[in-house]
Amino acid sequence: MPEDREDPLAGAARLKAWNRAGRSAVRLSILAVLLDSFAAIAFAFGFAGTIAALADGQDAMAHLALAGTALALRGVFGWLRTQASEHAGQSLVAAARIDIARSAGKTGPALFDGADHGTRTAQLVDRTALLAGHASQWLPGRMAAVVTPVCIVAAVFTQSWLAGTMILASTVMLPVFIWLTASETAALARAQQASLDSLAGVFEARVRMAGTIRAFNGVAREAGTIEAAADELARRTMAILRVAFLSTAVLEFFASISIALVAVYVGFKLLGVFPFETFETLTLQEGLVALILAPEFYAPIRQLSGLHHARSDASASAATLGTLTADAGCPATTRLPERDCAPHIVWNKVDLARSGTTVVSGVTASAEPGTITVLWGPSGSGKTSLLLSLIGLAEPVGGHIAVDGEALGAGHSLAASAAWIGQKPWALEGSVRDNLRLAAPPVTPDSGLTAALEAAGCGFLDARGGLDYRLGPAGQGLSGGELQRLALARAIAGDARLLLLDEPTAHLDAEREAAFLKQVRKLAIGRTVLIASHHEAVRALADRVIDLGAQQ
Repeated sequence: MPEDREDPLAGAARLKAWNRAGRSAVRLSILAVLLDSFAAIAFAFGFAGTIAALADGQDAMAHLALAGTALALRGVFGWLRTQASEHAGQSLVAAARIDIARSAGKTGPALFDGADHGTRTAQLVDRTALLAGHASQWLPGRMAAVVTPVCIVAAVFTQSWLAGTMILASTVMLPVFIWLTASETAALARAQQASLDSLAGVFEARVRMAGTIRAFNGVAREAGTIEAAADELARRTMAILRVAFLSTAVLEFFASISIALVAVYVGFKLLGVFPFETFETLTLQEGLVALILAPEFYAPIRQLSGLHHARSDASASAATLGTLTADAGCPATTRLPERDCAPHIVWNKVDLARSGTTVVSGVTASAEPGTITVLWGPSGSGKTSLLLSLIGLAEPVGGHIAVDGEALGAGHSLAASAAWIGQKPWALEGSVRDNLRLAAPPVTPDSGLTAALEAAGCGFLDARGGLDYRLGPAGQGLSGGELQRLALARAIAGDARLLLLDEPTAHLDAEREAAFLKQVRKLAIGRTVLIASHHEAVRALADRVIDLGAQQ
C-alpha cells in the first residue's frame, strides 16, 4: 500500500458510508430536537400566560399546567436526544472499525504499511473515536441550528413583528462567520491530528527500544525527541483552542447584543416610552413570550463553533482512515487453496514493490520441493521481500512468479499452504495448546499436538506441563530458541507444505542455532523450505543458495 496520502473527497465518501450505520439514531435525535423546539415554545406561552394572568388577577392554573408539562417534556426530549446522539456516534465508530478490519482481512498486513506501529495504533484507536462527533454532535446540531431558530422566530413574529425582525437582523453575518470558522478549523484539525500520530509513533518506538536506549546512554537525547513531539502537539492544540474560544466569544457577543435589544424594546414598549412608532400594541404576555424565546433562538447557534470543530475532527480523521480501506489503494489479497504437496516456486526476473516503492529488481531464483533453499545476501538485498511475495505482502510489478508452473499474480497468496517463522516468532498469551491450535485443524487431538512438539524438538516443555504450560504476553516464559522451536511445532501442527523462515537464527547462540537447524533439516522432507539469512551456519545447511547480492 502506498504511504498515507489524505484524500478529503475519499474521506467524505467513507464518512458518508459509515454514517449509514447510525442513520436511524440520527433521525431520532433530530426528531427530539424538533419536539424540544415545540416544547420550548409551549413553555414560553405557558409561563408568559401565567405571569400575565396573575398580574390581571385571573386564574393561572391552565397556563401553569402548560408550562410545567412543557418543561417536563423538554427534559424527556433532551434525554432522548442525548441517548440517540451517543448511539449514533458509537455506531459510526463501530462501522469504521469494522470496515477497516474487513479491509485488513482482505488485503492482509500490507494494509498498514507506510507508517510505524505507534502511528497506526493512534489512527485505529484515537482517530476512529474522533469520528463519533460527526454523528453525535454535527448532524443533529446542524439540524438544530436550522429547525429551532426557524420555529422560534416564527413564534416570536406572532407576538411582535419588530422583535422578530431584530432577531433575524442579528443573523445576517452568521453565514460569513461560519464559513470562515469552518475553513480555519479544518486545516487546524488535520495538523493537530498529524501531530498526535507523530507523537504516538515517536513514543511507541522509544518504549519498544527502551533497553537499547538505556544501554547506549541515550535516555536524555530520546526524551528530548519525545518532548519536541509533545510540544508540537501542544502548539497545534492551542491553535485550535484559540480559534474555538475566539469564535465562541464572537457568537456570544452577537447573541447577547441581540437579546439585549429585544429586552430594551419590550421593556420600553410596555412602559409606553418607546420613542418610535412601531404600529403594534404589545401586551405583557406577548412581550414575555418574545423575551423568553429570544435566548432559545440563539442557543443552538451558540453551539455552532463546537459543532464545526467536531465536524473538522471527523473529516480530518476520515481523510486518513479512508486510506486504510481495501477500495482506497490497497488491492485485496486472494488466498489460494491449501496445497496437498510441496510447491515448486520460480521467480523469473521479478521486480517487487512494498508500500508503493520498488525494493527488488530483476531477481531470478527457484525453490524445489523437499529441499532447503537459502536466500543469501546482505541486509536490503530483498531476501524478506522475496518471501513476502509468496503470501501477497510484496507486489510483483515486473517479471513473473510461477508456482508449480502456474503464474502467481499480484494479490494472490500461498498463505493457506505456508508457515512463517521470523526472527522473533509471535506467541499467543495462553497455553501451548492454544498456540498450536492457531494453525492445527480444529479436529486435531492432543496426541497430534504432542507429536508436533516432539517433531520440533520441544522436549523442554515436558517438565513444565506440556500442552498446558501457559505463556505470558509476547511469549514470556520461553527463551528465544524455545520460541523458535514452538513456532516450528506450530508449522508442523498445521501441516504447512511451505516453510518461510526470515533470519530465524538471528538472536540465537551457536548451540541453540545448531539445535534449531537440526529440526529444520528433518522438516524439509515433503516440504519446500525457504530461509532468508546471512548466517554461515544456515548457508551450510542449504541444498541450494540463491545469492541475491550478486544479482543487484
